[in-house]
Amino acid sequence: MTGHIFMRLSRPHRLSRLPLSLPLPLLVAFVLAAVVLLLQASAAALPAGRPSGCDAPTGNASPLTTHIHGGPDRYKAGGADGTWYIDLRNTTAHTCAHIRPVVVLADTERVLMATQPKLEFFEGDRVHPVAFQRTDRSEVVGAFDDGFPGFTVAPGRTLTVKVRLALASDARRNDIVAKAAIVQRRGSNGDWVGESNDYRFRITTRADAADTRKEERKQEVQKEAVPKEKGAGTQSPSPLPSPSASALAATSRRVERGLDPVIGGLLMAAGGVLVAASPFMLSRGRR
Repeated sequence: MTGHIFMRLSRPHRLSRLPLSLPLPLLVAFVLAAVVLLLQASAAALPAGRPSGCDAPTGNASPLTTHIHGGPDRYKAGGADGTWYIDLRNTTAHTCAHIRPVVVLADTERVLMATQPKLEFFEGDRVHPVAFQRTDRSEVVGAFDDGFPGFTVAPGRTLTVKVRLALASDARRNDIVAKAAIVQRRGSNGDWVGESNDYRFRITTRADAADTRKEERKQEVQKEAVPKEKGAGTQSPSPLPSPSASALAATSRRVERGLDPVIGGLLMAAGGVLVAASPFMLSRGRR
């Protein structure tokens, strides 16, 4: 057995027997199963009677329940990094020390290279890089093990590890499932003490962005081609009058001009009558 558990986890020939025809979630499960088998073999080499110090409360449960959350669902190749978190909850009555996550990235296209993910994790304010290894069957595995002593989780408490991920500009469009196996380091060996949920995301490229802009422009052109509805204050143009309507209007104007002298004469006669009758009306009023 080698003296470094994490080098053994990332050794290509130990994980290269996974069938490529399996669906992506099953492939991730097989990778994690291989990690577990290696860790169990390492635990068997521990001296007899040595206490685990981080035992699960029941035989089937994991000492550390692990949950990945907060990450984006898309990463642009060569673009900005995304931040996500790994919650480590200690379900035991003992302190779990020397804890290191091991991140597994499984991609649909089986083309993700170990140099393309740029992963960092935080220990307080200190940033640690994660080195990935890719097997000859496309498994990409990275351990949080750059020499730091590991995380310590108190009994019943939850520790949240901040993680930052970016993808290199040469990464191809792809769908990824990220998962974390949790390892407790024991000298040169280790125990598997937890496993996270799936974190799914997609890698997009510049070509995808160009296609998106082209589609948006196409939709704008289609909107501009649609006739706009008339607004509330818009007046419709007046219809041109018909010949019959024009003739009727002209006749009305002639009739009005012919009546004007007659109406004037009647008004003058009525005024004269009122003037002649006014003395008579006044004399009757005095009586």
